[in-house]
Amino acid sequence: MLIIYMDNDTLWDTIKAHTKHINLFCKDITLQNLWVQYLFFMRKSAIGDISGSYVMYEELKDIINKYVLDTKNICIHCVGDGDRPYTSALLNMYYPDITINSIDPTMKLDEVVLPTNNIIMHKTTIEEYTPDYSMFHEKPVEIVVNVYGHGKIMEFYKSLDKPKCLIGIPCCCKEHMRCNISIDDMKVNEDLMTLCNKIVVIVEL
Repeated sequence: MLIIYMDNDTLWDTIKAHTKHINLFCKDITLQNLWVQYLFFMRKSAIGDISGSYVMYEELKDIINKYVLDTKNICIHCVGDGDRPYTSALLNMYYPDITINSIDPTMKLDEVVLPTNNIIMHKTTIEEYTPDYSMFHEKPVEIVVNVYGHGKIMEFYKSLDKPKCLIGIPCCCKEHMRCNISIDDMKVNEDLMTLCNKIVVIVEL
């Protein structure tokens, strides 16, 4: 059994970081999107999951604003989303027009009913997943989102044609999402209290 001891300062920093993201998330909850909060709070790890997903929203927002992207022409592939579309739901809360594919082999399709058609759940691995672009009139901007996911994520990303982006939080510093990116090339987020507080951001537009 591995036991990780945290000193009081580290523990307090972690609590503060999660509190920041939880507060930002909760202040945007309305009657229309209350289902997103309910979805998260069914999980024991809800606090950390919301923090990681909210950081992905902040990165997505920065890319959309910087490159003035049409949200209706964005296709998100949310890899390793969990047994329910957690990160996908939070992203949909802020960008209801974006088509989001929620991908995870543990997805409980029979237990989830969503009030939106723009989240498409896939009970599969990223290696077996095949994107569907039939709802788009032109080549969409494809954005791969990954929060602590596993699988050959970079191989999938490289298989996509431009324009495309990748944003993600490595599951652990040793894996780096298996994308062969040096830790020095990854973006630091001081509020992200993970093993290495690093984020992968690749933009090819």
